[in-house]
Amino acid sequence: MELFTLATKTTRHCSAFANIGKLQTIKDINTFVLNIKNAMSLFCFQHINELASSKTLAFANKYYKNFCSQNAPISNWEIQQVFIDVTTRYRVHIKKLFENKRIQVQNSITYDYYKQNYKDKKKGDLKSKEITYRPIKTKLATGKLVTSPIVPLLKYLIHLEDPTTVVNPDILERLNTFDENKRNRILALAKQIRENLLARCKLITFHTGTYLKDGYLTSAKKKETIIEDLTNTKYQLWYIYKTRFNDIYIPLQLNKKYHKQFNKNRCHLVKVTGNKIQILTTIDTADPFFKDVGRAIGIDVNVKHNLLSTSDGEFVDYDRDFVKKIVKMLQKYDKQKKTEEERLKTNKKTQKLTRKAEWYFRYLIFKFLNDCEKKGITDIVMEDLSLSDKTFILNKEFNVKYSRLIRLLRLANLKNWFLQQAEKRGIRVHTTPAYYTSQQCNVCGCIDRENRQKQEEFSCVECGHTDNADLNAAKNIFLRYSADVLRNNGSMHTFDAYGRMVAKEIRYRYRATVRKAVQGMYAFNS
Repeated sequence: MELFTLATKTTRHCSAFANIGKLQTIKDINTFVLNIKNAMSLFCFQHINELASSKTLAFANKYYKNFCSQNAPISNWEIQQVFIDVTTRYRVHIKKLFENKRIQVQNSITYDYYKQNYKDKKKGDLKSKEITYRPIKTKLATGKLVTSPIVPLLKYLIHLEDPTTVVNPDILERLNTFDENKRNRILALAKQIRENLLARCKLITFHTGTYLKDGYLTSAKKKETIIEDLTNTKYQLWYIYKTRFNDIYIPLQLNKKYHKQFNKNRCHLVKVTGNKIQILTTIDTADPFFKDVGRAIGIDVNVKHNLLSTSDGEFVDYDRDFVKKIVKMLQKYDKQKKTEEERLKTNKKTQKLTRKAEWYFRYLIFKFLNDCEKKGITDIVMEDLSLSDKTFILNKEFNVKYSRLIRLLRLANLKNWFLQQAEKRGIRVHTTPAYYTSQQCNVCGCIDRENRQKQEEFSCVECGHTDNADLNAAKNIFLRYSADVLRNNGSMHTFDAYGRMVAKEIRYRYRATVRKAVQGMYAFNS
């Protein structure tokens, strides 16, 4: 007997009907939650220094009661969950700011002054200022690289609400290795870096009143929030929307094909969209089943010449006239007057166009994966897409910037669309870091920008190999999977529970690790 473990996925239910009175009550609660979210956001923003040094739950449990009231239409537990959600958003934002900060210690400042009078400058005026920084790593006579002791200290101290009140004995011991003057300068620098980082935090504004509700109406009665009424010929599935003052019964749409199971007891999100109430909860499902390893291909994704290029020489393009028509309509909406009413109408039209484009590209992936099944392909390798390298470049064919085109076509989600559809077919989708796939020669391994003199053509400056640029990139992507030394490289890839290769997140300044791994493989083979 084959054993299956359980995975979790989200399921969505939508209201089938709600009378005007019930709907208005729920909309009022949605507005209340939206207002309280933004009030909580302002509170977090005003206490950003304390929040940056606290744990999410500790901060939320300390202050959520400030927003509780007996007159509130939702329970104190729900208010607490809303505050945790707001706090988490700020914590994620702060974490990114601190992680992306490059710590540098100033070494010296050189000033250059004008030595004579000019038309708009006088002798002695400042001409330029140059700041030099101490090296983060110093090379000893033995050849060993040693990290500066100040940088790790600063990385720790900037996370403290007040760096001057450090109590960690290990950190204090390190600080005491410096004289008092230098120690005070380090603490002052840490405090200044922290203040500069937190000053870059922006107030988060929420636009929906979506919030988390408990799976049971009351902990005592254990009454379920989703009930079945088989005696009702029209509406058999009902959701009980619990408020502090009363319960609102709402019929749900029931599709026997897609709503075969639902978890009545788990916490769930409630979202109001127009005149519809949506309930999002999680269910346990069997793990996906994947086919035995067979044939694999690499694919390169782009939006200029085609949509997909495969390592076995096939190209999949999209309907250019279809995209041009959508872009033209979008530009027409942009020219319309932007009163509040017109802006809302334009947003709805734009969203409709975007959904239309998404459906189209999902359908292209559907057809592509159908062909893959017929060919016996079990593994697909693709880049860990960001599609941000051409953000500000104008696409002359569609007369729109790439950033706008990518948002319109939702191509940032292409990887997820592949994963979702391929998983249903038992096909594994592997991802690899995108660095150098378009600059690398698949024959000799030479990585050079000069290899791409023309956008459409690849010509290696080292060995003279020429190829279609997209095809060359697809072959390099496939090589990341087929070559053991690259596939198992711990600095580039990890593997999930189903054996799928997952690209590691590599910051831009550490991209040299990918170059070293690729060129090292070619050097070894030669």
